[in-house]
Parts: sequence; structure tokens; C-alpha cells
Amino acid sequence: MDIILYLKDDVFWVVDQAQRPFEVSQEVDWKNEDELEAFFNSLPKTAKLKLVFDFIDENIQYEWVPKLLPWDKPAYKKRLVSKAHASGGLFVHCQWLPIFQYNGIRNEQLILIASILNSAPLEKLLALIKSHELSVTRLYSHVFLIAYLFFKKLAPKLKIQRKQLKLPFLLVFREQKYRFRQLFFLQGILRISRSVQLDEHLGSEQAIHEQLNHETEVAIKYLYNQKILPMGTPVGFVYLNHLQGDAVSVVELYQQEVADASWNSDQWFAKEGNLTQLLSRAGATEKQVVIQGLSDCIASSPPPAFFHWEYVQKHRLFSQLRFGLNVLWISAMISGFALLIQQTMQTYFLMEEQTVLKQQSNLYLLEKQRLQNTTQLPYDAEDVKATVEFSEAIMQSQAKKGLDLQALSQVVAQHPHILLETLSWQKGRKLDGNQLSVHIQGWVFPFDKTYQSPVQWVDRFVLGLNALPGIVEVKLTQEPLDRNLQKSLEVEGQSVKMVTALPFRVMLRFGAATSANKEG
Repeated sequence: MDIILYLKDDVFWVVDQAQRPFEVSQEVDWKNEDELEAFFNSLPKTAKLKLVFDFIDENIQYEWVPKLLPWDKPAYKKRLVSKAHASGGLFVHCQWLPIFQYNGIRNEQLILIASILNSAPLEKLLALIKSHELSVTRLYSHVFLIAYLFFKKLAPKLKIQRKQLKLPFLLVFREQKYRFRQLFFLQGILRISRSVQLDEHLGSEQAIHEQLNHETEVAIKYLYNQKILPMGTPVGFVYLNHLQGDAVSVVELYQQEVADASWNSDQWFAKEGNLTQLLSRAGATEKQVVIQGLSDCIASSPPPAFFHWEYVQKHRLFSQLRFGLNVLWISAMISGFALLIQQTMQTYFLMEEQTVLKQQSNLYLLEKQRLQNTTQLPYDAEDVKATVEFSEAIMQSQAKKGLDLQALSQVVAQHPHILLETLSWQKGRKLDGNQLSVHIQGWVFPFDKTYQSPVQWVDRFVLGLNALPGIVEVKLTQEPLDRNLQKSLEVEGQSVKMVTALPFRVMLRFGAATSANKEG
């Protein structure tokens, strides 16, 4: 909620910027504490105020000071501001103007010092603003705001040329029936502001115009007497009113009674205008027309703040800090959401990978089952038990003939790629002496379409059998692959993909003549 407060000497007008057109929605006697307190209690905490000061005792001074170097100006300006505060100024505006002169001794520059004098009611109003923690964004001077409005919007519509705006001229506009405002400009800078209150007993508009013309003549003589202008310097005249036909008679009186016949027409001008038409405020009253124009100017193209207040700067800093914290909080929330999304995506991808791994594990189990069913290897528990019992019986009955089945089992355990299928034996004939022949039939696996590894595994198994105690002879009666290259190629041409293990057979001979045979 943006609100503009136009502070007069006794009351202030309230303009809500959310309403169109801009109108004075409330008039508050700000020297009445109860009425003032009730007004601020009605404002929301989010209200943002702009203060426009329009006091009769507003102090506007211009001084010629020695032309200084840029780095010397801040310290000099600070001294002038401190001096204005010491003289009772509550708000002070100090500005270097681009106007120079040479006084015969030194070069000088013009500087503006404008101040709002302190008073008890004004301090009370500012204290209420602080106590309610209301935001104040800008502080304006009413007369300088009117000057800004004139140069920005009114002068182009009156078709006043830029070079004419550099000439000395007097701007007069009607605020109320008997109250007028005179603003004097020199080189495009506001130099004097004067409020003119006419006698309320004047009965006709003609009498009001004659009295206003007299006040205008007094103002121009003041410019000559104070040597603001050399004697006889032409002074232009601009009159603004909200009544039809009123402006013409005022300008005619100025041309006939105030303007000197010797003035060169290129050095002065006279213009009149209707504020209601210039500001497009048809139907607006005397009170509303200027306020609407100023409020529209503040809302559409706000000028820089005129006065400076530490409370405004502190509140603005606090607002910026709060905005920064909000940005950080939003950034943290966005980062948190981004991290949450990232973790969710990672979890999703991990679950997908887990599903794929589970599927692969199931495929491996199915493949293992298929291989077991294809090879039909007898390795169930009953067969293993029967084989162990058979081996123990053989060991007990043939221990004297040199057959050590425990050592044979250790050799088989050392070769994980060898799986025995059958184990058969026969006692040697009388001519063979005390010998025992053992025939082993088994499988070498896995077979992955290359024969090199199965052949090496069987060869290593044969070497392990040769190390058995009491062995006479180890003979590979059936190899997993014929070492003949031509036959290997023939096997390669068959359905190799269907084979997962290769068969082989080994014949062992045990006997008493082991040592003699090995030595031979």
C-alpha cells in the first residue's frame, strides 16, 4: 500500500496511489494528537509512505562560494549541512548548481541549501511513523516537485522552447481562490518560492487579478533590489489556472502594466495555460488538480528524493537485508528441492540396476540348471555316499596291492575342472604278478568353444596321477580332443555351441614292481 502525504502547515492530505484517479481521500489535522494517532493506527504495517513538505517557513537559500576542486567539495558541503542543522533545520538538502561567476577577485559557484525547520508537531508525527515501524521511501519539497512537474510535463505542452527556459521568468499558478504560488526561475534553476495570500474581501475576479498583478510587480522589484537581476532585465511570465478565460486577463495585465516597452521580445515571453487541460484532469477541483498532477508524476516517473532522513536509510537497509534473506531462503529451498530430485533419481537408477542384477542372477541360475540337466552328471548325495562307501571298501581290501584311494581323492580335489564319472578296476592275471588296473572315466569343464584350456587341465590331472604312491603306469586312453589338427577342425565344424563339457578316460596301473619300472 503506497500512500503520499502532502504536509501543509495545519493539515496533511492523504493520497492512496492504488486509487485512480489520484484524489485526496482524507484530510488530517496533524497537530491534533488524537486525530493523528487514529490515522496511523488505521494504516497497515505494509504501508509505504512518501512525504511532501509544503510549509510556508521552508528555508531556501542560495550562496556564492569559492569554486572548489571536486575532492574539496564533500567536506565543504558537510560543513554547510551541519550549519543548517545547527540553525534549526530538521531535514537539509544541499546541492552544487552548475552556475558560475567571477566577482572580480575569484571564481565562484552557486550552491543551494534548502531545509525544513524543526517543530514539536513535526517531531510528534515523525515519532509516530517510527513507533508504527512504517516504511518511508522518499521525502520531497512541494515547490521543487512543482518545478519538476513544470519542466517535465507542462512546459512542453505550453510550447516553451528550451532556450526560453534558460531566461529569467516568473511562474504563477492558482492554488485556491485567494491563494497563489509564485516561483522565480533563473537559468532553469528555481531561485525563489513565494506564497501569495490575497484579501478574501475582494469581491470580483477582476479585483483579484489586479491585486495579483500588483504582487507580481512587487516580486520583480524585489529581484532588482536584491541584485538577483540587473535593473531593467526582462522577466518572462507564465500563469496557470484551472478556470477558463481567467489566464488571458492575467497575462494581458502583466503585458500592459508590468512588462516594460523597452524589453526585447527575444529576451522574455508570456504564456498562459489551463491546469485542468494540461494535466488532463477534467472535473477536478482547485484542491485536486495540482495534487493529482503531482501524484501522477510521483507514480509514473518519480524524481529522486529531495531530503535525506537517517530513518529512511536504515529502513531501506533493513528492507534490503530482509530481501537478501528471502533470496537466500528461496535459494536454499531451490537447492533442497534440487538435491531431493537428484537423490530421488539416484535411488530410481539404483533400483533399476538392482532389478537388472536380479534378472541376471536368475538367468545365471537358469543357465546353471540347464548345464546340469544337459551334462547329466551323477553328483547327488546318494551317489556320493555310495562312492565313499565303495572307496573305503576298496581301500580295506586292496591296501596291500598299493592302491591308495585317499591320495587319489586328494589329486582329484586339487583339480576343480575335473569331475569323475566312473571308477572301475580289474585284478591282473597271474603273468602280470601282483598288479591292479584302474580305469577312470570323467569330464573336463567348462568348455567355452576353445580346446586349449580343457586339454591343459587334463594334462595337469595326468601329471598329478603320476605322483601317486605305488603307480606303475598312467595312460590317457581318451583325450578331450584329438590333438590331430585336421580332426580338431572337423569337430569345430559341428554344433560346438551344444557342448559344455568334454569326456576323457585314464588307465592307471598299480603294483609291487613300481620302483623297478620307474627306474627302467
